[in-house]
Amino acid sequence: MADINLLSQEDTQYESFDALRKKLSVLSVILLVVSAVATLGTLAFYTSLVSTRDKIILRVEDASAKVNSYKNVEELAVVTKEKVQVASGVIASRSDQVKLFNALSQFVPQNVSFSNIRVAQGKIVLSGSAKTSADVASFISALTSAQGAKMFSGVSVDSLTSDEQGIYTFGISATIIKQ
Repeated sequence: MADINLLSQEDTQYESFDALRKKLSVLSVILLVVSAVATLGTLAFYTSLVSTRDKIILRVEDASAKVNSYKNVEELAVVTKEKVQVASGVIASRSDQVKLFNALSQFVPQNVSFSNIRVAQGKIVLSGSAKTSADVASFISALTSAQGAKMFSGVSVDSLTSDEQGIYTFGISATIIKQ
């Protein structure tokens, strides 16, 4: 059977244009929703990137502060180590004065006295006087004995004189043996 069309051709075109317009409106709304979702997705992604970047910047700043504090500590440690090495060198180069004088006091006879004692660069120079030459000889013998050889080496009499009263003045030098 043949279709009977009671509508005018203009009305049919209008209906078809109206249907096309409705379809286009629906398509526009769908496109608008898709672009809004894409925009929100992009915004959320960018926000997460900015947040991650801020966290990384904070971590870098914290790590940088830690490193700087470690630098200061390391500088102090290096300076302290250098000072300790210098002090250790000074201490090592010095002889133990208390031990030296205690040992020396064991070797000094009763009638021997000192007018000058100099200790420098591992050597000791003793100047003094004794009542007799036997006292000087006894002192030198004590310095060169087995006990004295533990503390002193290269003992030499630099000067030995006697005055009119019979008192002997002497100058003795020796190398100090480090213990």
